[in-house]
Amino acid sequence: RPSGWHFMNEFVDRDGNVFHKGVEQPKLKGTLPPTKVKPPKKRKKKIDNFTKLAKVHQEKQKLKLFYNPNLINNLYSGDMLNHLWVRTESRLNQIASTKYLQNLEKN
Repeated sequence: RPSGWHFMNEFVDRDGNVFHKGVEQPKLKGTLPPTKVKPPKKRKKKIDNFTKLAKVHQEKQKLKLFYNPNLINNLYSGDMLNHLWVRTESRLNQIASTKYLQNLEKN
């Protein structure tokens, strides 16, 4: 019997026993087809606090990969600005190459 069968207006088990709101009706036994039972829905798992903190930490680590506060503070000094332009130029050259464009079309 499924959970909550006694709250159903009408429930018929495999043997043909008929129940109206959980009360068996022996006079109606075998007169109705068995009730089709739907499988219970899958419930979402609640994420515990530790898992939430671990996900936040992972996101912070991803941001730290691209963010270096020392580079940002020294960005407008001559050496750091030159370094930034060199990296940008090399990346633009890589993107402009035909090999990169061919790989991009394949993906």
